[in-house]
Amino acid sequence: RRICDALPLIVHWSLRKQMNDCIYNEAQPNCFELSELIKLRLAVWIKALVKDFHYSVTDLLFNLNHVRVCL
Repeated sequence: RRICDALPLIVHWSLRKQMNDCIYNEAQPNCFELSELIKLRLAVWIKALVKDFHYSVTDLLFNLNHVRVCL
């Protein structure tokens, strides 16, 4: 439940960060990089929120299809 509550915050934060980077640093939007950052932030939040979670952040990033069943 807490992970589902965190997902909109992660997406909003990531979008805001990329928007600010485009505005203030004249960066170009990058959808692939944005999606990867969202997945990374979600993986880090999962590890922080779920104390007995047995997967690493790397497992979450590269084997998400397998891990999704276990959540």
